[in-house]
Amino acid sequence: MGLGLILGYVGILLLAGLTPPGVGFLGELIVGIGSELLSWLHVPAFALLCWLITGAFYRRSWPRLYAWGAGMGCTILFGLWLEVLQGSVEGRVTAGEDLVIDALGATLAVAVDAYRISGLRRRTSSQLEVPLA
Repeated sequence: MGLGLILGYVGILLLAGLTPPGVGFLGELIVGIGSELLSWLHVPAFALLCWLITGAFYRRSWPRLYAWGAGMGCTILFGLWLEVLQGSVEGRVTAGEDLVIDALGATLAVAVDAYRISGLRRRTSSQLEVPLA
């Protein structure tokens, strides 16, 4: 999972986020999904983006805590600029609620990763314990 995958996924999010509703196949799909459900689809979309970015930082030997912070920061910054750009697309609006939902997705990715890491630590430490006879 390298930079190419992250950039490809960012491209998909840009395409989906900047497509005018009702224009072309993707635009019709956006209209069919509805704005309420579409807003909540930001959670898994931005959780995946944060997970990809955090993993890229971690693979470059960043400490996990810094990788989480940088991943969340990059993800939220991308969400902010996507919202700004959406304001210039006909039929789209800039919505602060979407940015909050994007941040929720990024937070979910970090929380799941932190939970996964804590579980690995517990298992590893319990396997290393030597029973007293």
